[in-house]
Amino acid sequence: MKISELKLEYPMDKVPGDAQELVDMLWSTDNRKIGRAAKKLMDAQWDGKVEERWTDGLILAVKNALQEINRAGVVEQSTAEERRAHRILTITDSTGRSRARKF
Repeated sequence: MKISELKLEYPMDKVPGDAQELVDMLWSTDNRKIGRAAKKLMDAQWDGKVEERWTDGLILAVKNALQEINRAGVVEQSTAEERRAHRILTITDSTGRSRARKF
């Protein structure tokens, strides 16, 4: 994911040149991982454990943009009619595995 592809709610003229490294550090398909990584980075910068390269506002903007991309990629849920057809056509055994019903 490139920084130019993100819809950041942050002034683009204030985005530093090494912001792509921030996107690479935070990129994941799991929104919880993105949030934890962003919080960990902000805390480490605040405590002085790492050099402060990005503002907290930029980190939050990148985090929110990546999470929105992940939310938009969610597959639509099936309809009630499709779920009913699945229940009729399959049997679930005691281990939780589904298999085709034999008529």
